[in-house]
Amino acid sequence: MAIFNSWYYLRGRGEDIVKKRPLLFGSKKLSVYVTLLFFLVTFSWLFWGGIYSRHLFENC
Repeated sequence: MAIFNSWYYLRGRGEDIVKKRPLLFGSKKLSVYVTLLFFLVTFSWLFWGGIYSRHLFENC
């Protein structure tokens, strides 16, 4: 992931992406929904990830 980010930002493509704000299938509404869903799922791992992994390791 670090190599991919470095590759984009060293070539100046990162600034283009931030300025243009690419849309998912040309829909701003869909882009916002997918971003919020991704944020909620990854943020929820902070809370239920530990509980789930503890349960997994107890039954292992």
